[in-house]
Amino acid sequence: MAFLLIILGFAVAFGTMFWFGLRRAFGFKSNGLICSGPYRYSRNPQILGGYLLVIGVSLQRPSLYALLWTALYAIIGHKYDAHPNSQVYLTRTCVLL
Repeated sequence: MAFLLIILGFAVAFGTMFWFGLRRAFGFKSNGLICSGPYRYSRNPQILGGYLLVIGVSLQRPSLYALLWTALYAIIGHKYDAHPNSQVYLTRTCVLL
């Protein structure tokens, strides 16, 4: 199960970057809100892929270090993904996941 989460996390994160285009995935080129492809299912599939990857690694090699790394990634991911005016933001996005 852990190995599948790792593979799925890599596929989602890096597959989305290549689908989206590397320049846009890293914020160099923005054309507004994207609601097609993987963005139909998640507002930020790269972070979702990262979550799956980190959880998979933590399940594969359980330790205090892995637990702390998972918690740190969740905190950083939430801070990066959180929006101060979420109700207004949700009306403009495709999906919140």
